[in-house]
Amino acid sequence: MINKKKGFTLVELLVVIAIIALLLSILMPSLTKVRRQAKSVVCLSNLKQWGVAFSMYTNDNNGKNYCYFPPNLNGPAPDPNWDDNLKRTAIAVLKPYYSDYRLAMCPAAIVNGPGGSYCMKTAPEGCRGLPGGVAIAYGENLWATSPSKDIPGGELAPKNFWNTMGVKGSENIPKFMDAANPYMFPSSEDRPAKDGKIATIFDSPPAPLRYPCLDRHGGGAGYINVLFLDGTARKVGLKQLWKFKWSGIFDTQNDYATGKHAFPGWMRNFKSNLN
Repeated sequence: MINKKKGFTLVELLVVIAIIALLLSILMPSLTKVRRQAKSVVCLSNLKQWGVAFSMYTNDNNGKNYCYFPPNLNGPAPDPNWDDNLKRTAIAVLKPYYSDYRLAMCPAAIVNGPGGSYCMKTAPEGCRGLPGGVAIAYGENLWATSPSKDIPGGELAPKNFWNTMGVKGSENIPKFMDAANPYMFPSSEDRPAKDGKIATIFDSPPAPLRYPCLDRHGGGAGYINVLFLDGTARKVGLKQLWKFKWSGIFDTQNDYATGKHAFPGWMRNFKSNLN
């Protein structure tokens, strides 16, 4: 009697393929969510390390926070392609306190892309002002810095700045965060973008709170990671950005914080508070 080897029939192969496809369709959303959460964890870890760097800088500079000297305060908005501006960012000033420029890049960010980081790129080889074409995925609240003594009065008077870490209420004062630009002076009059597009410093009228108001971590979660002036870092809902004390003159009872003005459609389903 001759033994014949039995193989898979075409029907059986199609059934197996169909089962695999079904399993993949079930697992893919979960895997995507896991990858997204993993990137968010790395991003939060980055910000915690930046918190250590800011604290070390403060300790080494007589209690003063990172010193920022805003260029051309009485003129047009600074050009983001200027090397001079890049050298004033925390990424450059705090270099003695960290070893890898990749700490400046959130893994969930896409350079110059949708929901991505704002890379100050002026040439194909990368960003100017920092070695290796560094992509900067985080932004600093410049109200939480020590301003130049030469700064003019009025709105930008030194008294409106938080010039050291650990001040009263520092757990609600944003310092460093996911953002589309590396520096900002948020105002309680800033409006969120109507379409969710990335903001730039050339927006008219300027609205710096749009820089961190981006759904970088995706999935409709509507949050970013934020380092606060007390050195802690946590997830923050985009709607909460209007409730923090960004500066000494920031009105936390503004129209968006109190609900007088409705947030645009792309933000409508985001949670008002992640706590």
